Amino acid sequence: MKWNFVPGPPTNVLVSASTTPESLVVEWDPPDVTNGVITHYFVTWSPDDPSEPIITNETTYTLTGLQPCANYTISVSASTSKGSGTPSATSGTTQAVGKNFVHVIFFI
Repeated sequence: MKWNFVPGPPTNVLVSASTTPESLVVEWDPPDVTNGVITHYFVTWSPDDPSEPIITNETTYTLTGLQPCANYTISVSASTSKGSGTPSATSGTTQAVGKNFVHVIFFI
C-alpha cells in the first residue's frame, strides 16, 4: 500500500430515485487503491450553482432539496490524510411530481 498519495476514485457509483421527487440516493464502493485509510468522502452535484460539498463517512448518501424531474451530475471522491483523490461521476434524474391517488374499495 502506498501511503504517500491520495486515494483512487470510488467504484460502482450508482444513483437511484428516492421516495420523493426532490431527492436522489447515491451509493458507491471504496476505491480499489486506497493509499491509506479513507477518512471521509466528498459528494457534490450539479446543476445547483454552486453545490456545497457534503462530507460523509458512509458509502451512501441521500441528496435532498433537489428540483423534481431534473437531471443531476453527482461526483464522489475519497479522502485520506494526504488529501482527496480523483472523483467518480455519474448522473441521475429526480422523479416527476405525480398526482396522489386514493384507492377506495367497497365491500358489499
